[in-house]
Amino acid sequence: LTTAGYAAEQKNWRWYSDPGSETPVAPMAGQNTAPVNLSNGSTFKVRVTLNEINASDGVNQKFRLQFSTVSDFSSGVTELAKIANCNSSSQFCYGDGVDVDDAPISTLVLTDSTAKGRHNEIATSTSTMHPVASTPTEFEYTIQQQGASVNTTYYFRLFDNNHNRPVPLGAGASYPSLSTDGATLSLMVGALSAGVTTGGITTDVVTTPTSIPFGTIPIGSTGVKAAQRFTVSTNATQGYSMFVKSSAPLLSQYATSVPDVVGTNASPLAWATSCLSSASGCWGYHTNDASLSGGSTRFIIDDTYAKFATTTQEEVLYNAGPVNNDVNDIIYRVEAHQLLSAGAYTTALVYILVPIF
Repeated sequence: LTTAGYAAEQKNWRWYSDPGSETPVAPMAGQNTAPVNLSNGSTFKVRVTLNEINASDGVNQKFRLQFSTVSDFSSGVTELAKIANCNSSSQFCYGDGVDVDDAPISTLVLTDSTAKGRHNEIATSTSTMHPVASTPTEFEYTIQQQGASVNTTYYFRLFDNNHNRPVPLGAGASYPSLSTDGATLSLMVGALSAGVTTGGITTDVVTTPTSIPFGTIPIGSTGVKAAQRFTVSTNATQGYSMFVKSSAPLLSQYATSVPDVVGTNASPLAWATSCLSSASGCWGYHTNDASLSGGSTRFIIDDTYAKFATTTQEEVLYNAGPVNNDVNDIIYRVEAHQLLSAGAYTTALVYILVPIF
């Protein structure tokens, strides 16, 4: 005859927000209740009871975690990423809590468990755990959220490594679940003073969050330089792009304009190349964001400038995942030559910030 062997079913569960405690004491919601508004980058724990149903002891029993946005796991089943491989697009990873992987639990916290299982921070490591037959045993997992979709409910289940099968639900049980927070997006435009070094230049004038007052431009100089600092935060799964356009050329009250530099957003050029000596002046910008969408590094070299487009929006900032206080500077430069008519030159710049979910 052949014995049935160890088999478990999933029972009670609860989430906790204090991964620094060996025994968690800060529940995120009630037992068998999904917490909401889970923020990106947060680390937490889940305790789960597994009840043995075949009257058989387990030997070196190890379970790993899987997640899905489908409540019955019929599709989209994903493994948690290793701690070392965790990045902004992992969604969920094993977390590095205060516990050592496979260390015994010291205190039970769920109402249906009677035996102490193990802490888990690695998916495929071996275990020295021998769960007892017909006994509800409590296990713990430390998890980190990294780039999960906003305003989405996720479900988690245990997978039996030893027998290569998911752990089924017991009667009346549900999979541990949680919901991420809603979409967030913020932009702060900061003033920079004169004498600030950024993007290979030193600023000459003070800006404000809403204006770039160049003042009087001396004829024949190598250009007056200014900058503003942009700080972006968003939990958008695929990050953000920021675009710029000008409402019009840099015009005087007499309808004369400061010529644009030759360089473009697609192909910025060094100021000495882009500012033609034969022109009456030059006007352009540089972003110190060295990596734009599609992996482009077209602005990676300092002292490269592009003209402001007036009919299209052109990308100047980008990040591929959720960010908190992503900081970059935009540099503005204007130069006057002998043929530039006297006048007060103005224009309006329009920035468009687009989160990508």
